[in-house]
Amino acid sequence: MTAAATATKAAKAAVGKASAGASGASGVSGGGPVTLLGIRHHGPGSARAVAAALAELKPDAILIEGPPEADALIPLAAHPSMRPPVALLVYADADPSRAGFWPFAEFSPEWVAMRFGSRPGFRCASSTCPPATDSLREGM
Repeated sequence: MTAAATATKAAKAAVGKASAGASGASGVSGGGPVTLLGIRHHGPGSARAVAAALAELKPDAILIEGPPEADALIPLAAHPSMRPPVALLVYADADPSRAGFWPFAEFSPEWVAMRFGSRPGFRCASSTCPPATDSLREGM
């Protein structure tokens, strides 16, 4: 299986899992295609590219790289007084030195995606982080 096929399979599984908890949701709508926006640079151009891609693609759901513990916080991005810069801090209760920090600026592609995905009735969730951050979740 190619890396792209593996990523597509994992993304569909993650969207299905995220949407299973949403009211009335039943997984990926029609099992349609999954588009991966591989943005690695945080800048105004990247944010504009994500906004343009989301407007063109009109996705059913969005996965944003980050800790699953953040899913309940995604709707806060839609609140009118929530304005970047903002950040998400995740830490282990038993050892707060084991922490992860996710900053968001107005020009963060993740912030643009989160704002797009925080509309009522839309499915937006965090995807699993790379294995290096899994140790943050141990003991939580």
